[in-house]
Amino acid sequence: MNLASTRPVTTPAAGVPADVRSVVIAIVGSGGDGVALLGDLVLGMAAGQGIYGMMVQSYGPQIRGGESAAMLRLSEREVQYEGDDSDLLVCFRVADLRRFQGAVRLHAASSVIVESSDASELPEWLGATREGAF
Repeated sequence: MNLASTRPVTTPAAGVPADVRSVVIAIVGSGGDGVALLGDLVLGMAAGQGIYGMMVQSYGPQIRGGESAAMLRLSEREVQYEGDDSDLLVCFRVADLRRFQGAVRLHAASSVIVESSDASELPEWLGATREGAF
């Protein structure tokens, strides 16, 4: 993975230069979709390339089939939190986003990948993305 085209961290931690590049990825779906597995795989592949990262996972209260999310942040330097707005949202079902209102946010340059058969509109609280980002 090449972090050269990512945006600079907007609020760097103490002692971290403002030009540190990072990317924030949110993966949202339901239990059984492979959200946690995909997050683990991306984090492992990044580590194999010498990229620092961290992942925070969140699950709904249901034992099976509940909403699940993995928020990853990958960076050229050590990271202390998962980041703010997501640069990339991978969403298996738009309906599963409801549970993560406030935890998943987009910015104007975010990209979104949604299952092609899901015709649901993204909720307004999620934030804006650039045209043609889906």
